[in-house]
Amino acid sequence: VCEVWGCTVVPDNLESWLPDEAHAPADVPNILHFVADNGPDPAPIAVEWPYFQYLHVLSAVTTHRPNKVYVYYRAQPFGEWWDKTLQLRGVQRVRLDNRLYTGFYGHPVTGPHMSDKIRMMVLLKHGGVYFDNDVLSIRNIQPLLSQSSLGGRCAFMADETSGNFFKFSNAVIGASPNCKFLRLWWQNYTDFNDKNWIEHSMTRPVALHREHPGLLQLLPELTFEPYVPQTGMPPASPSLFEVGANITEVDLAGLQGLAVGGDGFWAGRVPRRNAAPTFALHLFGHINLGALMALNETSRCHDDTLFNHMTRLSVPCSG
Repeated sequence: VCEVWGCTVVPDNLESWLPDEAHAPADVPNILHFVADNGPDPAPIAVEWPYFQYLHVLSAVTTHRPNKVYVYYRAQPFGEWWDKTLQLRGVQRVRLDNRLYTGFYGHPVTGPHMSDKIRMMVLLKHGGVYFDNDVLSIRNIQPLLSQSSLGGRCAFMADETSGNFFKFSNAVIGASPNCKFLRLWWQNYTDFNDKNWIEHSMTRPVALHREHPGLLQLLPELTFEPYVPQTGMPPASPSLFEVGANITEVDLAGLQGLAVGGDGFWAGRVPRRNAAPTFALHLFGHINLGALMALNETSRCHDDTLFNHMTRLSVPCSG
């Protein structure tokens, strides 16, 4: 299970394990990375892998047709849906040594920041696309991976700026191996403060992009977040999971064309904005966790909710 990372400890000094070598602009490899949630504390806890996380990995496998899919964990998940996830084409599990993520340049790392460090490590070393576990894949991401899209840049992220609050989403990050933008981002963690969740994870990349605009391809918000919670606090997305919700306008640019078989659910629903195609849906798991945990194969395939219909675009139901 340590094929990719070797279960070894990686020093925070990037030069000691990944020298800054000049190389020509490269495509982002079609390798996908997920990180299992093992609790907020440095000591990992084995937790049951829920159906919705299996569904999201499955949607990524069927939609993007990756060469490999790596699921990293600190303590191995368990349960029916974990077993089914490991049976998906190309999926490999990778156990991580605790010492890899519990500190950063001498600062303690806890909670979501552990995943933040892991995603940068694996993208720096292997390249590919990182997905949060609450991201549903809808459209093949292949067009975003090539240099014809990147234009000489080595990474892509989506803008998530709201008003004067400038931030980039780290729910989906694509990068070529040893990407210069990710190196700069990593090296900006010298003043890391574990109490400030959003600074290094989402706002620091904004400053780096302004200083080095030629390194990051910034995508519109709709690329990965077509449905944004309306209230910002639970319950934030009732219409997304509500059976029979009367939704006449949906922030789902271009998705109607993906509905196979003329699904009547999409008739008359027009996107508010048409700025960009949507490749994935970020579900904001910290807000919608209750609804996601309640999901099962029967409800997904039979209940008339916007979310369920969206899952069927990439993972059709049988029968």
